[in-house]
Amino acid sequence: MNVAVYTCITNSYDSLSLPRHINSKLDYYCFNDGSIEVCEPWVSVRLNNIQNPKDANRKLKLLPHQNDILKTYDITIYIDGSIEIVSDLNFIIDYIVNTEGHTFIYEHKYRNCIYDECIECYLSNKISLSSCRKMLAFLLNENMPTKIGLFEATILIRKSKNLECINLMNHWWDNYINSFGVRRDQIALMYTLWCNKLNVSTLGLPDYHYGNLYFKSKNNHTNSGLKSFYNWWVRRPGLKTLLKFKILKLDKD
Repeated sequence: MNVAVYTCITNSYDSLSLPRHINSKLDYYCFNDGSIEVCEPWVSVRLNNIQNPKDANRKLKLLPHQNDILKTYDITIYIDGSIEIVSDLNFIIDYIVNTEGHTFIYEHKYRNCIYDECIECYLSNKISLSSCRKMLAFLLNENMPTKIGLFEATILIRKSKNLECINLMNHWWDNYINSFGVRRDQIALMYTLWCNKLNVSTLGLPDYHYGNLYFKSKNNHTNSGLKSFYNWWVRRPGLKTLLKFKILKLDKD
């Protein structure tokens, strides 16, 4: 059972951390555009001709089976650039190998509803008001139910050669690219699972926030103080007005 751990960092958005425990049985890859320094055990894989850094990251994240390097591995572990490996991953890999399922992912630490996530994306200034309205309208039109769960996509552990896994990843990518008019992978995942009646396996609450048994969040691309002030004191109070006058709609007439 060969295993690859990989990340993708572009535009110096994150700084690459060395694992606190290096497992010689694992291969570590950092896909990058040359904007960061890559040290062992990470193997640098240069990305060329990147037109959209975010989409380049998401394509590697969601479609390891299409990458010439990653498609040779039985298990792939994607970690966001903001995540640090703090212990031996053998234990969680053994769990994955001996557990039914093909895609393993942590639950969202705060929310369990795709509609709440859309609103939060607007409140945290990740998407515009018009984009938020488009997403909510699309989901309402599709009769997407509320509070059916929400996963974080910061870490993905997959049995990447599994055909069900490949099918899910292909559907996820297609919805990420085409369905919403704005590209948010967590929202696209929940819609994909629901409309295709597919499943993933939960790893529980995110270890990188709560337990730090295997991973730890570095929180190194948080909002600036001014942006946080604006989000909290302007966008959040304004939400009540938007809902009151149905500029944002959370239900059908």
